[in-house]
Amino acid sequence: MRAPIFLLGVLSLAACRAEEPAQNKSTVSTSFGGLSTDADGDGYDDTVDCDDTNAAIYPGAMEFCDGIDNDCDTIADEFPAMGSAVWYADADGDGFGGTSGFFGCEPASGYVSNNTDCDDSSNEAYPGGTEVCDGLDNDCNGTVDGIDADGDAYIDAACGGGDCDDGDPAVNPGMAETWYDGLDADCSGGSDYDQDGDSDDSDAYGGGDCDDTDAARYSGNVDAPYDGIDSDCGGEDDYDFDGDGHQSDAYGGDDCDDTDAGRNPGLTETWYDGIDADCGGNNDYDADADGYLVD
Repeated sequence: MRAPIFLLGVLSLAACRAEEPAQNKSTVSTSFGGLSTDADGDGYDDTVDCDDTNAAIYPGAMEFCDGIDNDCDTIADEFPAMGSAVWYADADGDGFGGTSGFFGCEPASGYVSNNTDCDDSSNEAYPGGTEVCDGLDNDCNGTVDGIDADGDAYIDAACGGGDCDDGDPAVNPGMAETWYDGLDADCSGGSDYDQDGDSDDSDAYGGGDCDDTDAARYSGNVDAPYDGIDSDCGGEDDYDFDGDGHQSDAYGGDDCDDTDAGRNPGLTETWYDGIDADCGGNNDYDADADGYLVD
């Protein structure tokens, strides 16, 4: 418990007062002709002793919590040496005190017997309070807005933490992601159907990504022909750039011009137009292939 910040020296003060030299000590034990007496034998005569029948009551005596003016200063129970307690100011009225306090027999108005309030300026913050997202340590556990409703040791994202679903302990930043189950288990924020993070969901789950383990393959990507990879997930043969069903002859196919779908071995030659449409390799002006061009 924290020590009160003022009036902690009253015990030593009372002790010092108890050692004050006696004043007006009587030299006789009975009163004759107006002489003073010290009937209780406490060293103080009846001119200063407020109760000369009680040896525990005299000027400078220690004050106790007994309802009696032990030190004969006309005030009872002030700065008591024994039977007292420390009372702490409860400025916000929530039943929990702050650090300011005093020794006394009874609490003053607005004081309590504990000093456990972490914020005595707000009655929304006290030990055992309910934590809410308000910028306060409502339960005085040392964590501001420390809401962990599902008990997974991760604070609700709405309160500045990392738990994207504080109602499910199986969803938090410490979990391993299980893909394609509809849950963002690790709270990464990405689509659960986009494992490779290329912003294109797997084609098996309604997206256009033909390989959701490779971020370099997705619909909308630019395809680089002749590398063996269908980068744009278009489904075409990577060695048939013009998409005429015939691979380039530079890569083992039979298409003599893989940039022109109007030229491939499957086409019928149209003679005398200057184009080797069927990729036969013959001179377009020598239809009979006799080595002589048409005149």
